[in-house]
Amino acid sequence: MTNEEVKQITTRIYKKNRAKPIIIFIIGAIIAIYSLTKYPTKPKVVAPEELTSTEFDNLYSLKKNYKKNFYEELEKAVGYDKAFKIKNGIIWMGMAQNEAILTLGKPKDINTTVTKYGTDEQWVYKNNTYLYFTDGVLKSWQY
Repeated sequence: MTNEEVKQITTRIYKKNRAKPIIIFIIGAIIAIYSLTKYPTKPKVVAPEELTSTEFDNLYSLKKNYKKNFYEELEKAVGYDKAFKIKNGIIWMGMAQNEAILTLGKPKDINTTVTKYGTDEQWVYKNNTYLYFTDGVLKSWQY
């Protein structure tokens, strides 16, 4: 569904029902989400923990060298949703450490605490961004 079609539908609904702008926004969002479901994602989705070190090294090398096909290869490896977040520098709860490296690069410093409950790490980046991992999974961050 094109943007023009969404605009026409929301305009008709507004004129017919005299809906408030927020309702139009919600309807437009629903239509946009519905249209996204028509496009299938890539069939192979691999959890980051399942990437071999060679696959990760290849992806990191492609990104580091600014290869054009990096995001295509990344999408094949981790799926469209995660590739989109990595491409746009978005971090999220539950991301793996290798995803953080692909998203923000390697940290300038890593502080590690080992307890009987597991391993906690604080990754420090140059822009004063801090990522906090527990057993390799992102639990929180700070800007």
